[in-house]
Amino acid sequence: MGKGRICAFFGHRSIEGDISGRVEAAIREAITTYGVTTFWCGNKGAFDLLAAGTAHRLKQEFPDIEVLFVRAYFPKDGEQLAEIYDDSIYPDGLETVPRRFAISERNRWMAKHCDCAITYVTHTYGGAYEASRIVDRQKKQNFNTADI
Repeated sequence: MGKGRICAFFGHRSIEGDISGRVEAAIREAITTYGVTTFWCGNKGAFDLLAAGTAHRLKQEFPDIEVLFVRAYFPKDGEQLAEIYDDSIYPDGLETVPRRFAISERNRWMAKHCDCAITYVTHTYGGAYEASRIVDRQKKQNFNTADI
């Protein structure tokens, strides 16, 4: 695909309350207003799985979108991709990053290369907050789905 814009998901490992309606509304707006066709996702937290699952479900209504898992680690032989993802990518340069920094570096790469983001950020520390700040500093659209 690759013709439209890219939206990245960033959020904390745990979620307080039911934000599924806000996540779906943000994804719909990204598609219909901002021309997003590709969603980049991690897979380490509740927000990642909620966002990726919602985007995957919306493919029934918007068949031209794709949901990609952006890997922090090089895939192991025989590793299976979860069904909610259409494919995966592994950013150039991550192979030289120490494993303990790979998720943070992957998130920075996603924030720098996406066109907009859908986030769940409730506090001013951590990887989701850092990625959200990069998006904001680059003056990209940032839909924070947290109730703050």
